[in-house]
Amino acid sequence: MRLDWRLGAARTSACLACLAFPAVTRGAEPARGLELEWRAPPGCPNDAWARKAIEAYLGHRKIDAFKPIAVHVAIAAVAGGRWRAELSIGGGASGDRVFEGATCARVGDAAVLIIALMLDPVQVVTQIETPGDEAPRATPVSAGDSSRRAADARAAGRLELAVQAMGDAGSLPEPTVGAGLAAGVRFGRSLVQADIVAWVPRRAYGGPTTASGGEIQLYTASVRGCSAAIGALKSGLVFEPCARAEGGLTIGRGFGIAEPVTSLNPWVAVFAGLSIRQTSSESLGAWLSVEGGVPLVRPNYVIEEFGTVFRAGPVLARVSFGLAWSFP
Repeated sequence: MRLDWRLGAARTSACLACLAFPAVTRGAEPARGLELEWRAPPGCPNDAWARKAIEAYLGHRKIDAFKPIAVHVAIAAVAGGRWRAELSIGGGASGDRVFEGATCARVGDAAVLIIALMLDPVQVVTQIETPGDEAPRATPVSAGDSSRRAADARAAGRLELAVQAMGDAGSLPEPTVGAGLAAGVRFGRSLVQADIVAWVPRRAYGGPTTASGGEIQLYTASVRGCSAAIGALKSGLVFEPCARAEGGLTIGRGFGIAEPVTSLNPWVAVFAGLSIRQTSSESLGAWLSVEGGVPLVRPNYVIEEFGTVFRAGPVLARVSFGLAWSFP
């Protein structure tokens, strides 16, 4: 017999389903239909997929031919990169079941199998043991495999393009803001990202008069790495520790003096911090990052005969907010 292991698993699951949901399965072949409420983040199996998968398990028996029962399924990301499904019947606490898996596709597969077993366990066993040439249409198992392959492909590498706004304290004479673009690749729970940022120039006063000094401008480019090692919340937020190496160019221009000059100097700094990222959207997401850093190269701007006008602080603080588009 083909698919013996699946048949055995289905029979075992049918028994477990009977124990888990006594109010539903007790009695002689009661009419049992389905009012399905299915909640899952984008990118996971959706309501339409779940209904089609359940119908595939039931064969020629259609869901709308039954007297309805209410089934609620909620799928969400949990800590450690895993996924959790919460299944309940009619809102009753006695029917609540919670189980976890490595991907949202796998917990979705498990949820639809349990629902199908509640409706007609004999038909589900029949469908699973039927040879493939007698059941040419797609079964929930093949649909689940396709979903898992798609999820694995997305996890293997996704391109992210982003716009970001940033704030800084310590790099320039006064706190400033900047804006830039970023591009990166996400491999599962890890992100490698490069960005460029232009900062609003700030002035440092000093020199022969109270109205003289230097205007300092900064342009930066950086490479950042993040990993979702801390875990996720049910709200769809994930905390990622990040590290970043930054290089760039500072431009100092004198003002309020007889012979102002412009000088260019390199800029190098390193940062570490924490990013809070939204995971509930399939193609559009947002992040908020807070970082602290130290400059490895601190340009010193001076006015001859009057000394230093500005030098970056020994400790830097950054905050950034970004919107990222993921492909594919």
